[in-house]
Amino acid sequence: MCICTDIEHGERIDPQIIELAHDADVLIHEAQYTPEELPRYKGWGHSGWAQAVEVAEKAQIRQVFITHHDPDHDDEFLSNVEQQCQVRSNFGQCPHASLSNINQATFIFRAYDGIITCQGADIFRRPAT
Repeated sequence: MCICTDIEHGERIDPQIIELAHDADVLIHEAQYTPEELPRYKGWGHSGWAQAVEVAEKAQIRQVFITHHDPDHDDEFLSNVEQQCQVRSNFGQCPHASLSNINQATFIFRAYDGIITCQGADIFRRPAT
């Protein structure tokens, strides 16, 4: 397991993070901002969800939890971000994705209070209270 929080990659993903996370079973990576928001917060010490996905792709991670969400983002907003991450990690903007390697797809989930997970891609969601 690799946990990356309070990290600002800058213009490119930090190669030391890719090396640290390489082949981990699980990556927990902060995703404070959207790609559109990230430039406004340069120097604040945080990453965006697209950077978390890029780390997962380059480090060959199979299961990712994005965390450290912006407090101004509500549950609906974060569910949308989660869906965007999943699309990108499977077929979207990932340059290495294709039908031939779909079994190697990365599974991405947003972390939230009450989430329960187990080894592998199985995820169980506890209803919000």
